[in-house]
Amino acid sequence: MTERRKVLFVVYRTEWWGCFDSYCRQECGREDTECYVMPVPRFERDMLTSKVDFDKRYFHPEKLKSMLPERACMVRHEDFSLEQGFDRIYIHNPYDNCSLLDTVEWKYYSSSLKQYTERLIYVPHLLGMPLSNYTVCAAYDHVDTIYVPNVGTKYVLETKYDGKVETVPSGIPEYLDRLTERTGGLHDSKAGDPAGDRMKLLYCVSFDDLSRGTERQLQEMREVFEYARQNRNILLIFRPDEDIPVLRLRQQLSDAIWQGYEELVAFFVKNRIGVYDSASELYEAAAMADGILCTEH
Repeated sequence: MTERRKVLFVVYRTEWWGCFDSYCRQECGREDTECYVMPVPRFERDMLTSKVDFDKRYFHPEKLKSMLPERACMVRHEDFSLEQGFDRIYIHNPYDNCSLLDTVEWKYYSSSLKQYTERLIYVPHLLGMPLSNYTVCAAYDHVDTIYVPNVGTKYVLETKYDGKVETVPSGIPEYLDRLTERTGGLHDSKAGDPAGDRMKLLYCVSFDDLSRGTERQLQEMREVFEYARQNRNILLIFRPDEDIPVLRLRQQLSDAIWQGYEELVAFFVKNRIGVYDSASELYEAAAMADGILCTEH
């Protein structure tokens, strides 16, 4: 009798499920494999002291259930035993205890999960090349494998991780196709007319972009907005990147950069250049777009 293999997906953010989706479907397609999905709660940190605020808890397993393939089994973190051991554990949280924004319980850090699996795999949730602040992350030191979508991405990471890097086609495009079928077309509610045949471009600006404190990023935003304003065949979907929230970290930006950013957002809205999207669902925004126009994400 063939021994059953067990794999586990540890979900840090429900809205990042898209990076796991195709790998979960592949695991579910193996007859000898039991596939478990375990969402875990995350807790916000105080922006000044970095102390964990356990009253600010984010946990929405109900949003995840409808996204899972049929053979995937969603389990409760409260009573699911990690000690049973797994052939593979997949994670998409690279931070462990190093995020200034939030954290999970220590037992879900990569350093703790490693003891329960033969192979701990980190799957990036990013749509493209890693941002500069993802070139070194705490989890990289503990995982066995770091998935990257193409050879070029490998060279963004520190060279000490070369032995862990494995080029595996990203499952995000396939997931976006499924989302597109589910969500249908996009309407420009600001302008009051359907998107129609206009090319929909997603444009992300991250806190990392703005925190460099230079006029160059604001100038780039001005040029992108002005180009989209003058070319009405383009519908721009503009969003502040929620990985490192621009709005929440406003106090860490210089006054000049923040004022310039607010003025540009007001210009975007006033001139009805496109859709201002501040929701957390990056993948849904990407699914509605025909292309992605952004510096790094």
